[in-house]
Amino acid sequence: MAYQKVTAMNVQELVALTSPYRVTTQIPEAMTHDALNVVAHEPDVIIKPNNTGEVAAILRYANHRNLPVIVRGGGSGLNGADVAVEGGILLDMHRMNHIIELDQDNLTLTVQPGVTIRDIQTYLDNTTFFYAPEPGQGLDSATIGGNIATNASGMWGLKYGGTREAVRGLTVVLPSGDTRILGGKITKNSSGYDLKDLMIGAEGTLGIVTEAILSLRPKSPVIKSVLLPFDSANRAISVIPKILHAGVTPTSTEFFGRRITKYWEQYAGKQFPIQIGAAYLLMAFDGNHDSAVAADMATAVSLSQNNGGLVPYPLDTQEKYRHLWRIRAELLPAIQNTTSELTEVDIVVPRSRVSELLDYIHVVEYEEQVRLPSIGHVGDGNLHTYVCRDGLSDTEWPEMRDLVLKRLYAKAAELGGQVSGEHGIGYDKKAYFTDFMGTDYLKFLKSVKQIFDPNQILNPGKIF
Repeated sequence: MAYQKVTAMNVQELVALTSPYRVTTQIPEAMTHDALNVVAHEPDVIIKPNNTGEVAAILRYANHRNLPVIVRGGGSGLNGADVAVEGGILLDMHRMNHIIELDQDNLTLTVQPGVTIRDIQTYLDNTTFFYAPEPGQGLDSATIGGNIATNASGMWGLKYGGTREAVRGLTVVLPSGDTRILGGKITKNSSGYDLKDLMIGAEGTLGIVTEAILSLRPKSPVIKSVLLPFDSANRAISVIPKILHAGVTPTSTEFFGRRITKYWEQYAGKQFPIQIGAAYLLMAFDGNHDSAVAADMATAVSLSQNNGGLVPYPLDTQEKYRHLWRIRAELLPAIQNTTSELTEVDIVVPRSRVSELLDYIHVVEYEEQVRLPSIGHVGDGNLHTYVCRDGLSDTEWPEMRDLVLKRLYAKAAELGGQVSGEHGIGYDKKAYFTDFMGTDYLKFLKSVKQIFDPNQILNPGKIF
């Protein structure tokens, strides 16, 4: 679709809608790409709105003039979803970073989209509540608006679910400039279509979120954690269903292998706390009573010992706990440190098929002679696999990348999985998503897009 380019006159008129101090045509390089730099393109203009009214005025203006609008949070995405591939107006939401209300009676926190996950955690530190979805890394840059856009899940998803389960209400500005309140502080709703859930995971293609009502949970007074080493990755992964069958639901179940810890050792210049094992499960358990949480962890340890588990490493001090979970947050930077460029594959499959997926990743790695390190939230079936460029030439790299992605997505389909568990489709994965889902499904999605955004101005070039 052809879009209009933002002119000097447009910029003047946009300044009149906002402020000369929050509109610029001087584009910082960092605003042209996301965390993995899978695609780079400059917007014509960057605007930093202050409130819902300004966002509505900008969208109304852009919609009448066929100007594309892209919304950006912390730039921590991995698939180019917040890159202005068609130019246009980039809405930088950093100024909309206020926590509006803590409602202790209804267990909600109302925030603007530019609030980071770290902001939320810090705000709730001295309360008895917490917000469950937490990314594996990037807490200081990942915004709640970005998490909503991709339906991010993170490390506590096995027990507490992802963003969709943690959002009760949204204020959304549509491309027309109209504002809609979807959901609210209520905990249940059987009143027609739930458009709130449609907006979550839509990657800013249907509307722009300007406020969110988040669901909080009471903090558990007891949290225990343990690192379980295994002699093989398959044995590590296969113990998870056994733990769940035993009636134990860990708060978190993070998987990584010895190869990944070696990358971290190179990255951090330190030694990983234990040197035994080919694969690891970093597990956490929470609850109200020390004895009950200890019993859950003991059950998990016992089952792991009967399933190829080696000597467990309990995180029985605050120092150990913080150190191991900090290492988990640094695993992606450690992998990035080993190669010149990489692409992330965010496949999710049924929990019972994760071992098959990991086996196939190793087959592809061997057959194509390409490095594919994997980490992930295996408790909910989500592996993050990284296709590393290493020494591939400018000609070889895109060909190998495409070949590997096609093979992995074909396997995901065979295993009953999906293209993305929590990072979205964005720009980078849209061709693979089209192949995966088929043209009939994409026509259905496009018909939904047409209802909300008939002029196709919101985040063009993403998802399909």
